[in-house]
Amino acid sequence: RLAQSLVRSAAGHFGRDPKAGKPLAGLRLLDIGCGGGLLSEPMARLGAVVVGADEGISGTEVVDRCKVVSGDFFDSVPGGGDAYLLSNIILNWDDDHAVEILSTCRAAMADTARVLLAESVLPEGAAPSMGKLADREMLVMTSGGRQPTDVEYRTLLGRSGLRLTRVVPRQDALLHFLFL
Repeated sequence: RLAQSLVRSAAGHFGRDPKAGKPLAGLRLLDIGCGGGLLSEPMARLGAVVVGADEGISGTEVVDRCKVVSGDFFDSVPGGGDAYLLSNIILNWDDDHAVEILSTCRAAMADTARVLLAESVLPEGAAPSMGKLADREMLVMTSGGRQPTDVEYRTLLGRSGLRLTRVVPRQDALLHFLFL
């Protein structure tokens, strides 16, 4: 269900019919990391061409059809993608490091390329949320990582030269798709 939701949302974001047999046909996707192929693999089955991925994608169907690239997303990411997929990465880093990762992606992207983030988005205010529990875990388990709110994402993205165009919330509220 997670992958189907992403594919439907991504197809629309790229002006494609989500009901088509291969709605992502020809879309060049770079999986920047942390998803282990969870999202890029189903996108490839629906036509996306995974042109680069981190080593976490080993063991998936996609690995034989893409270039696996070791690297450091603080230094560089490959160019040439239509879409740059980051799944549960930003929450692991403090704001300055998150901006550095996003800025590295922006530097590699053509003007027409887009970033797809699969991340948690905390609700504003004091209402209870499972994401807020996960946010506390991130504060303890990482060096400054946290689950940003919509406003905080917009600030991070703006500092990176990117602009959030749409947030697609999921019913479980622990993972949202952010389209830039």
